[in-house]
Amino acid sequence: MSILIHGMKMPKNCGVCFVGDRTICKEHCPLIEIPPHGRLGDLGELEIAFNESAEGLHGTPKWAEIYRECAKAVREAETIIPADPAKEEST
Repeated sequence: MSILIHGMKMPKNCGVCFVGDRTICKEHCPLIEIPPHGRLGDLGELEIAFNESAEGLHGTPKWAEIYRECAKAVREAETIIPADPAKEEST
């Protein structure tokens, strides 16, 4: 599990950081700077929902193809925050 502290800036150096042992952090810093972004959600779940909707549209191939294209766009979207390893293992 991870934590996001909204509005907090990335420390400029390990001497002012609040995380763990500074000798470890220098080589393997656990902090990740998050770029500016819009609303975040679970894109994997959204892709599944589009694909399931496409499968349910028998007899309407145009709409099914549109849903599949939406699922593809979601799958190829940039990752802002990587998936939590615990969530990845459960799927």
